[in-house]
Amino acid sequence: MRHTKFAPDLSTISETSIISSTAPEQKQGIKQLERLQTRSKRSHSAPGYSRNRSLDSLLPNRVRPRSGSALNANGTPIVDDKFGRTMLHDAVRKGDLDAMRSLITQHPALLRFPDNRGNQPLHYAANASCPQGANAVYMLLKARAFVNAANARNQTALLVYALSTDDDNDLVPRILLHHNAKPMIKVNDDFLLPQYAASRGHHKIAAALREYM
Repeated sequence: MRHTKFAPDLSTISETSIISSTAPEQKQGIKQLERLQTRSKRSHSAPGYSRNRSLDSLLPNRVRPRSGSALNANGTPIVDDKFGRTMLHDAVRKGDLDAMRSLITQHPALLRFPDNRGNQPLHYAANASCPQGANAVYMLLKARAFVNAANARNQTALLVYALSTDDDNDLVPRILLHHNAKPMIKVNDDFLLPQYAASRGHHKIAAALREYM
């Protein structure tokens, strides 16, 4: 079967394992989140704590400013490359959660600023190859990124994930769906998104989509 192209193009890296969902039929993700939070609480009190953070600590508050500016003198975002990416796009691509928190806090307009192909930072975060992808998606949504924004190919973040993943991992889809992503998306002339996921053998993703229909 010919797979639809997706954007953006990011380097391959393994996904994180967090979820923000209370879906009654799928408890595994919630248990993973609870284990993550338990480990984080323990690490908070451990000597030399620096990197293990609870889910809430990913939210953009009490952030120390970073050097450099993300905006031009006229207040428009600085575009870093030929693809029209801002500093927030780049921070998402690199999985740099600290930079993301700082940029979101200081320049919230970057949340919905698209690149030349209409991809907002959430599209980059939702790509299955994005480092820290689930954490980045959660952070952007909590900062009020638009979950149903479409890029130039009319792809939402949920569709980008479904097209880009080779694994039946429903963590990112459930985070997006929990924040009101629309599950009924036309992928091509043959499939809506739940049918497309099932056709690729991604039955957990398909089940998550159907739960929110």
